[in-house]
Amino acid sequence: MAGDRDVDELWSTLLDSGYPQIGVPERFGGVGDAIDLTVLLEEAGRALLPVPLLPTVAASQLLLLAGLGDDRLGLRRSTLGVAEGRVRDARVTCGPVRVLHGADAESVVLIVTEDTNLHVVEVDLPSSGLVTSDSVNDLDPSRPMTKLTVTDAATRRHREFPTADRHQLLGPARLCIAADLVGVSAGALDRTVQHILDRRQFGRQLAAFQAVKHQMADAYVRVEKARSLVLGTALAVRDEPLRPRTGQLSLFALGSSIEAAVEVSARCVQLLGAMGVTFEADAHLYLRRSHQTALALESASAAFRTAAEIERQSHV
Repeated sequence: MAGDRDVDELWSTLLDSGYPQIGVPERFGGVGDAIDLTVLLEEAGRALLPVPLLPTVAASQLLLLAGLGDDRLGLRRSTLGVAEGRVRDARVTCGPVRVLHGADAESVVLIVTEDTNLHVVEVDLPSSGLVTSDSVNDLDPSRPMTKLTVTDAATRRHREFPTADRHQLLGPARLCIAADLVGVSAGALDRTVQHILDRRQFGRQLAAFQAVKHQMADAYVRVEKARSLVLGTALAVRDEPLRPRTGQLSLFALGSSIEAAVEVSARCVQLLGAMGVTFEADAHLYLRRSHQTALALESASAAFRTAAEIERQSHV
């Protein structure tokens, strides 16, 4: 939080370990599949990892699904955004887009919607056509959010799709964010359980009070529900990534994971009592991470609404 971590050194450690290339096909130098990547990201979320692993692997997964993969996937710090704009002659222009870790990224992968088509493009950073603003919504300095404005920037690679494919294309990216948030909520839950087992009030263990038990049971159900949806989405992304059902499932996973992370991290602050609202305790770190990451793509309510619209259209 105070900026005393060497993020470059941490990122080099992750690269040396091969973590950013988990979920990348072997032909591009990677290893494992969507399930392995889900496990990795949950543990990274649990540890509140302060390096751009999440946006990098989410961008890589989008490029893979768009048929734009190469042997550089995961080797450069990348970020991901969704915006409206236009692509002409391999140059892209789009309005302001919020991205995680944008200031330190070496490339940005964008889904740009234009009329009845959408474009998946990658732009190298820095670019003469790209303007980076100051950080916005900076609830979590360890995962900063940046606003990018793209004006006539040259694309490194580009592919066009019909707008109807939007939710399938975003499925792997949603999965990555959801897996990270499951880890955040699980980490907050673990810390809360440890506190109520150690803390005593009125001569009794805090965990012995029924009101506390009910709250922890609710939190546990939220985490396990989100985890189940994330693992189900990982199977669908691995086996049938371009099916409409996969895109819908990713929306359920993202919405449930956002709700779980925000609710459980807030409950962590509450049950830690006076300690929970101090800067010295770690409860606020989970709360910050939850709210910041929830802004990466769409809100929980938007995700659930879109999933319902997809279901309704399938019955028309």
